[in-house]
Amino acid sequence: MTYQLDEQETFIRYDKLEKAWYYETNIYGHIQRILKDPECYEELSREEENGRVISIQAKIRNLEDFRVNPWGKKRRKMSEEQKAKMAKHLKRNFS
Repeated sequence: MTYQLDEQETFIRYDKLEKAWYYETNIYGHIQRILKDPECYEELSREEENGRVISIQAKIRNLEDFRVNPWGKKRRKMSEEQKAKMAKHLKRNFS
């Protein structure tokens, strides 16, 4: 049975002895992120229903290759002038 909205959650845990990040989630978007990058995540277990993954446990394969930051980060706030300047800069460099 798929998880109801109030049952959906993601746990991220760091094991200092192993120096590894562990993920346990039943949120569709988080599951898809893990499944899309098998090079980054080692899948430990999964729960399926009708051929669809509804829960997954995984860990980061190699901390030296992948950067992890589970802590929130403020978004950069830019004025319209700064946005226009950035867009002009990007257009010039990538065209």
